[in-house]
Amino acid sequence: MATPYRAELVPSFRLPATFHALLHVELAPDERVVWVGMPSAIRLKSRAVGDAFLTSAAEKYWAVQVGGTRVQLIYRELTLTTAFSITGSGNTIQTPWGSYPGYLSEIDQNFNQANQKGYLIGAAYDFSRVLVQGLRADFNLTWGWDAINPKTRAKAPNQAEYDTTVDYRPEFRQPFFLKGLWFRVRADILDQQDAPKLGYQFRIILNWDRDLI
Repeated sequence: MATPYRAELVPSFRLPATFHALLHVELAPDERVVWVGMPSAIRLKSRAVGDAFLTSAAEKYWAVQVGGTRVQLIYRELTLTTAFSITGSGNTIQTPWGSYPGYLSEIDQNFNQANQKGYLIGAAYDFSRVLVQGLRADFNLTWGWDAINPKTRAKAPNQAEYDTTVDYRPEFRQPFFLKGLWFRVRADILDQQDAPKLGYQFRIILNWDRDLI
């Protein structure tokens, strides 16, 4: 059976500069089971420019890069994900005007500290067919090691983060003001080396999507 594929190059115009390549492959050993494989890679760079007022690194004119890979396998409503990234030692990646676009950006940590390596495994499932329309959940386990303080060059603690997110997007039709309303529940556990206790977060978020124009 033929194996269709699609390759995309997707540039991002936010800081830090990113270059993202995506390959889409459908694996169909028979007509009843179709796994969609989506390997991808990302490379981004951040550096000091101008008068270099940021003093968070050992060098005034610092530069740092991040490289990462991700593989996703999709079967019907199930998505399995694994990802890896490695950050250079020049500094922690700086994103003062936006969010970090890396594959290991989690609820609490981004796993983009100077010299840090990180690994993620996760799963997501869309429960619309089996439970409630618009219900989706995901769970990620992420580990980071070898990070350093970019200014003192001292070793930073290893860390792990365990996240879950549940989204519920009901199709409200009446009354009209409920259209676009959806709900998100998020929780995470942060486990840092030598910390006296675990860190916890729990969030309940109400989103209301409306057209202003």
